[in-house]
Formats: sequence, C-alpha cells, structure tokens
Amino acid sequence: MSDTIGRITVPTVINSGQTFPLTTQYPFGFSVERPVIVHRFGSLDAKQEQRYYVGIGPRKFQFKHQNLNWAEANQLKAFWEAVQGPWKAFTYNVPNPGGSTTGVLVTFEQTPISCEYLRNAVQVGLNLIEVVDPTQSPAYTINSTCLRFPSNALSTALLSEVQQIIPLVHIRVRESAVPDIYVSDRRVTVGGQLYLPRLIGIGETGSDVLISQDIKGTSDNVRFTFGNGDRVMTQLANDTDLKYAEIDLCLFHVNSGILLQLWKGVVQNFTSDRTPIFPPRQGGGNLLGQERNGTALMQGA
Repeated sequence: MSDTIGRITVPTVINSGQTFPLTTQYPFGFSVERPVIVHRFGSLDAKQEQRYYVGIGPRKFQFKHQNLNWAEANQLKAFWEAVQGPWKAFTYNVPNPGGSTTGVLVTFEQTPISCEYLRNAVQVGLNLIEVVDPTQSPAYTINSTCLRFPSNALSTALLSEVQQIIPLVHIRVRESAVPDIYVSDRRVTVGGQLYLPRLIGIGETGSDVLISQDIKGTSDNVRFTFGNGDRVMTQLANDTDLKYAEIDLCLFHVNSGILLQLWKGVVQNFTSDRTPIFPPRQGGGNLLGQERNGTALMQGA
C-alpha cells in the first residue's frame, strides 16, 4: 500500500529490473553521510560545544572509470536513458573484498551525469544511492511524555555521551476530510504512529538555532524545510488550504524512550518555488507549557 501525505499519494521508486552494465575500478567502497548539529554553550567564552548526529543517510557507492572505451561509454548512456536517470532503480553489483559481488538496489544521484571525453577513452565518475527497503524502518515505544521541560529521567538521560533524538512534526489542516500529516527526517514508527521521511531541516540554514524567542511576548520563530523533489508538498498545497493549519514539533529521545512535546503553532503563510525543497522561511508559535497566547508564522520560499 502506498504512503500518503494528506490525500496525496507519495510515489514509490520504480524498479526497472535492469542491472548496471559496468564495473567500477579499484579502489571501491561506499560512504554514509551523518550530518552534525553543533550546540554552543554560553560558558567558557562560548567555546564549549555539544555535537549531535542528525540521522543516518543512505549508503552511496562511488563508480569511477578512468578509461572507458567508446563502446562502454555508449553502453552507459543507453543505460541512463533506459532507466530515465534517477527516476527508476536498478541493481548494482557491489564488489566485495574477496572478489565476489553483492547486488544492491540503487538509483543515480547526479542528474544529469557528465563524461570527460579524451582522444582514446572516456573518464566518468558518479554516485549510486542505495534504495532502502521501507519495511525495515525502526519502531519505538513511548515510555513517557514531557511537556516542553525535561523530566528528571530525561535530564539524566541527556547526560549520556551518546544521544539519538528524532524530530517529529504533526500537521492538522482545517479541512476535516484531510487526514493528519506526520513527517520526520526518516521513516520511523513512534508510539504506533508512522512518520514519513519528508523533513530535511529545522531552523535557519547554516545556523545551529532551532527555535528563537524573546522577552517581549511575541511568537517564537521556527523554520521547517520539507523535501519536495517529487512535488508532493506542492500537490498538498494545491489540494487543501495549508494556511492556519496547526503544526507541532516533538523530539523523541531514543535512548530513554521519552517524547518531548516542544513547540506548537499555526501556519500563517507559505509559498512554493519549483525547487526540490518546500522551505518554510519563518515559523512562529509558542513553546508548549508557556502561559502566554499567540499564533505561529510559517512561511515558505
């Protein structure tokens, strides 16, 4: 059964059934990106930091060949056109240290690919991204819930040297016929609720600030960025009115199983600009547990 965001069906990766025709040159391997958030403390002249890993990215296999002949170059171009670039998945035989290979379902990362033509050969280098099986997504149980402020148990757990925190975003539009929207930065089930991978950023780009607030009593500012490469968020905005939809942010602490309900507001404004992201530029709302009232602003570029 296909996933849905609101009433919009999320397109699945199409398996072309084909196998990548070429073999990479030595050295070979793969990489896994793990973005890091740096939290800077005010103590020690703002030189004290705490670093967090943000999710675990898919495996990327590097294919490189310094001397493809013309026939192999034409074979690569024909294969690219057959799978329609990154649109369809295919099998890539990953070399093992012992000389054997393991078939992995992948797609092209680059679009388009580029080749450097020499007099007697063609040089090419590209990355292939593993297509993760959605049935293997983790599931967690909520042991307890905190409203904005950490409990004693969560405060103790946050002293550990290893932390794993998952952001969870819930959106409830005003149209009652549209189901609630649950998204995260990965596919995960928390407390029996499935969250789909759509959130790609919280806070201003290049900043380690997630939520900013002041003492004037105004709304707290938040920025959310959602993936829109498949235009699902654009279709969602066309299907229903996102303005004044309720939106809340929770943080699930995997180590302790505690859910922290952090922030809640309403969407005041947004736009879509045909890019692969759906970036709410600013968001304002209230940290849960505060006594003052206010609305939230969520703008998109």
